[in-house]
Amino acid sequence: MPGYGNNYVMPYQNPQTMNPVQFPVQTAMQTYQQPVQPQYNYASVQQPVVQPAVQEISGRFVPSAENIVPNEIPMNGGVALFPRNDLTEIYVKSWNKEGTIKTVIYKPSEDEKPMSVEDKIKNEISEMFTKRFDDITSKLEELSTTISGFNKPSNNRNKKEGE
Repeated sequence: MPGYGNNYVMPYQNPQTMNPVQFPVQTAMQTYQQPVQPQYNYASVQQPVVQPAVQEISGRFVPSAENIVPNEIPMNGGVALFPRNDLTEIYVKSWNKEGTIKTVIYKPSEDEKPMSVEDKIKNEISEMFTKRFDDITSKLEELSTTISGFNKPSNNRNKKEGE
């Protein structure tokens, strides 16, 4: 650098941009005392806020399917739920591509409890005893019919004895 007596060039600085009033040593000390930190541009960039789509279920309680009018069914491809007042059926209605209303009817079902092993055994024993009693009853009725047939006096015997 002209005017300083030596050709000392500061690291990371261009000699054409150096202020002639500054001394090279002071500039070097300032450069090494301050840690090099990357500079970020913290410009506020706003991301567009995306709100989740809110799904709405339209419909109401109705006394019967005949009480549902077509303008209660959404035309955006969604469905409308119409439970009956007594909760015996739920009508699900939506518009078809053809412009007609599609109705699906859901009915509640009673869930059967699975039988426990004890209940199965009890039922089998009960069925076995019931069958045996029915067999015994039918045999007793047979015997009773047979015995009652022998005890009846026949008219032919009386006639022979009376002759």
